[in-house]
Amino acid sequence: MEEKIESNVKPKIINYIGFNFDSSFFSIGTDIGFNIYQTIPLNLIITRQLNGGIGLVKILEKTNIICLTGGGKNPRFIPNKLIIWDDNKNEISEEFRCNSFILNCYPKQNCIFVICSDNIILINTKTMKIVKNINTINNPRGISSISNDPNKYILTFPDYYKGNIILFNFEDLEKSKEEEIINIRKLDNKESIIKNAHKGNINNLSLNYNGTKLASASDRGTLIRIFNTQTKSQINEFRRGSTEANIYSLNFSFDDSFLGLTSDHDSCHIFLLNNQIKGKNENKNGGVFSYLTSNFSFGDVGKKLGNVLGQEYSWKKIEIPHKVRSVISFVKDNNNNIYIIDKNGNYLSINLIEEQEPKITKKVRII
Repeated sequence: MEEKIESNVKPKIINYIGFNFDSSFFSIGTDIGFNIYQTIPLNLIITRQLNGGIGLVKILEKTNIICLTGGGKNPRFIPNKLIIWDDNKNEISEEFRCNSFILNCYPKQNCIFVICSDNIILINTKTMKIVKNINTINNPRGISSISNDPNKYILTFPDYYKGNIILFNFEDLEKSKEEEIINIRKLDNKESIIKNAHKGNINNLSLNYNGTKLASASDRGTLIRIFNTQTKSQINEFRRGSTEANIYSLNFSFDDSFLGLTSDHDSCHIFLLNNQIKGKNENKNGGVFSYLTSNFSFGDVGKKLGNVLGQEYSWKKIEIPHKVRSVISFVKDNNNNIYIIDKNGNYLSINLIEEQEPKITKKVRII
């Protein structure tokens, strides 16, 4: 039986869904405000009515500081304004206006990374001043990822050239005691580009917790590739399937054992990374050989080909009931379960047991 969390607030539309840095909380932006939930055990902890639509709801680690943007048909704030919300005071503490629409942001202790349609802005959290502006390719979906480790500042986003991925490692990102500014050192361009990651346009990117691995998907959504961010070499290649798909979400488990994926195909794929060196495909040119030597997630076609080729399987597949945009995550120190939130307001908890097929163990309607 499906459970439901009751609330006095009755939003009709969800504009945003996302987890915080360690997935201990997740947030939703709605047509009337925002809600924040504890992931385990599931619990609604904050609900705010702001008399308008909220897009992004990004929690700074486990603090009371939340980054907001307007969203939906009746946005509470203009789409190019970043709102810093202090939930202890239940009020806006800072505002920052960008020159173009804000599509994503990543708040960290020393810096807020703001992803806009054609540039990325770094804002000093103390002075609320721009300390770096990075011009990017036109990026209307805000495709990007950042290392969630509070002590790491690694950012990735699509390059100007199709199929290439840029990596920035801000190793000296810290507040100067004397000047209260942020000092930034960027790796040189040659070292910070993963070339020919995919033949098509980059559709989705995800860094693992400490930024040592990067998962990527193209607009075809058939192959998932994993790279070492230091050497820029490909570690692994997985095949989600043979038909094209829009990849909604990619996420590593915190111990790097699994990679989870959701797409518009009514299914969640889990790739096992423990044996990632075995069966590595050395052919980087794609084609039929690439198709046959890719590791498959669960699927009849992949299973039959794998049996013929003697592939070692590192996969699970779970059918999920709603064909809407969803995000997947693992919770830190709890890598045996995955959690999926979708834009219909459903929360799914799925248990991963190696000897059995994964099962949906909890399904709750959160709004």
